[in-house]
Amino acid sequence: MKRSKVSIVPKRRRPKKPFLIAITGTPGTGKTLLAKKLSLLLNANYLNLNKLALKRGLKGGFDRQRKVYIINEKGLYRVIKPLLRSLKAYVADSHLSHHLPVSKVSFCIVARCDLKTLKNRLKRRKYAPRKIAENLEAEALGICLGEARELGHNVIEINCSKQIPKSKFIQILRQVRT
Repeated sequence: MKRSKVSIVPKRRRPKKPFLIAITGTPGTGKTLLAKKLSLLLNANYLNLNKLALKRGLKGGFDRQRKVYIINEKGLYRVIKPLLRSLKAYVADSHLSHHLPVSKVSFCIVARCDLKTLKNRLKRRKYAPRKIAENLEAEALGICLGEARELGHNVIEINCSKQIPKSKFIQILRQVRT
């Protein structure tokens, strides 16, 4: 008598909404490296929200003193909404990604960094002294972390001061997949 093979693992159902991870943090903390590595590990689409916002006209102006574009953070979701219709996995990278709607974000990962490392990274990027001071203050006060929590995101905090060990990525993946 032949035995029929029966799988005890249920078929994976197509998600009802896209899987979106928002990676945020002060400029220079390691968001982009973290986002790109995570998108590769998850086989997810990487979204650079800053570039998308500028490309799609979300500039609210230009701050000449700080030499930065002001991005309309309320319009960020509108920019990526068409992409999310495909119900795939996405990793959104920006110091503003925590402003995406809580109902659309599966997890919000906040990249953190010690101040000495951050200062060195920003100097290597040739940031102006005033901009370095502003970003160091934002990191010291935990502005992105505080805003993400205040907005109600499911927050995972990652210290990106040094190279992130493989064990940390495995821990992140476990949290994300549960």
